[in-house]
Amino acid sequence: MKKASVVIGVLLVCLVAGQVTLAGVSAAKWNAARKKFLKNHDDPQELPKLIEELGDLNDKRAVELLCKKTLFHDELEARVLTFEALASTTDPDAVKFLADRVRREGKRRLIYTRLLQYISGEKVVDNIKLALKDKRWEVVSAALEAARKHKDKSLLDTLKQKLNDKNPRLAYEAALACEACGGEVPEKYKLPAAEGIFPAKIFSNKCLVLFDTSDDMETRMALPAHALKQQVQWLKAKYPKRYKELMTEEKDESESEKYEKNCVITRQTYCAQATKRALLTLERACEVNIIRYSVGSAFWQRKFKKLGKKDYDSIYNFTGNVMTQPARDLFEALRKAMKVEDIDTIYIVTCGLPTGARVEDTDYILSWLKAANYERCVRIHTAVVLSEYRGGKPTDEYKLAYEKAKEPVLEFYRKIAGQNDGKFRLLVQLGRTPLLAATAEPEKEGDKKEPKKEPEKEPKKEPEKEPKKEPEKEPKKEPEKEPKKDDEWLPGGRK
Repeated sequence: MKKASVVIGVLLVCLVAGQVTLAGVSAAKWNAARKKFLKNHDDPQELPKLIEELGDLNDKRAVELLCKKTLFHDELEARVLTFEALASTTDPDAVKFLADRVRREGKRRLIYTRLLQYISGEKVVDNIKLALKDKRWEVVSAALEAARKHKDKSLLDTLKQKLNDKNPRLAYEAALACEACGGEVPEKYKLPAAEGIFPAKIFSNKCLVLFDTSDDMETRMALPAHALKQQVQWLKAKYPKRYKELMTEEKDESESEKYEKNCVITRQTYCAQATKRALLTLERACEVNIIRYSVGSAFWQRKFKKLGKKDYDSIYNFTGNVMTQPARDLFEALRKAMKVEDIDTIYIVTCGLPTGARVEDTDYILSWLKAANYERCVRIHTAVVLSEYRGGKPTDEYKLAYEKAKEPVLEFYRKIAGQNDGKFRLLVQLGRTPLLAATAEPEKEGDKKEPKKEPEKEPKKEPEKEPKKEPEKEPKKEPEKEPKKDDEWLPGGRK
């Protein structure tokens, strides 16, 4: 027994000595990294390596030093690298320190709340609850995103209170967080799949649309399938004779002037009408403005305003009934947009890269925008329309050249949306959209009811009304009435 106890004692001494040695090595590494950092952190070339070395230590002392020296550094690269290093922290003491920063920091609370999305450990969920009660909507938005990623059911009671928030964006984000945590989502927030360049509904408190009016927006395009369905239904209801002629020629598969007249528009016309329809889905509390940009840029209104019935036609005229110009100064439009206080959502509607502008370097625009939005919470969505109609079927050579030309455009606008918590949407339709394919579903659904009504009503109405309406109303009244009708996509381009 004595020998056994002696052996156990020796082993314990060895273990303690080993722990002390390991602790000494860790301390030695920390002291060496700290001295090296404090000595060379003023050197811009050395700073990225120093931040990476401290981050690799995964130590509370290193985390404290990074938060103090580089998390709010003047250089964007240093701030981003520091945030990424802190986001990968797993040490319990370091995680606890970062979570408690949400409670202690005032003006800089947003950055620490964002970090809660990536770290997990003690007090993280408690500080998410604390951030959800903050007065700044940006902090609450970051906390809702953190709640959505952690999926902790203990957050449900707090999240349900946010479903009735006066800010539509926060209420929608609270619904997404509730769903992720296993709660029920109100029907209001269950949206169908998006069609076109905008979502089915926009939830925002202060929304700004940047609308491209460069010459490339005058390129003709065939109506995409979702818009073509609406256009054909409108023709069927208002002009049944035009509808029948259009559909019979489609069966012959012949290129016709009537297809181009009814189903081919310009990119500008499509985007203007899509913008108008998207803004119709906003909550009444939302304030809206539009920046039209080409050679220069201009606001639709001096101040953001809640939309009324008369404003929608004004929006269409501001974006769709304006002469295009040979430039696309996106940077100037973004510079004006990011000066607006309390803005939470930006939509960029365009068809190409910046051109003919003072700043055309896409890398510079991306870095500038990232810095401008670093301590804000603006979601920037991008919608790119590259559809083109030339008549006939696109050749293989034309398709290959087109694919090469569009790659840098897509890459640039994907990056803008990706680094600013937005979504990227693309609309590409080369050539003609088949009418029969686009209208197959509506015709099948109506076959059961319409055949009984059409033979009774059409023979009576056509001979009485059509001969009088066609020569008098179509050529004179269509250009005046079409911009006011929500069910029509304004074929033929700008009015």
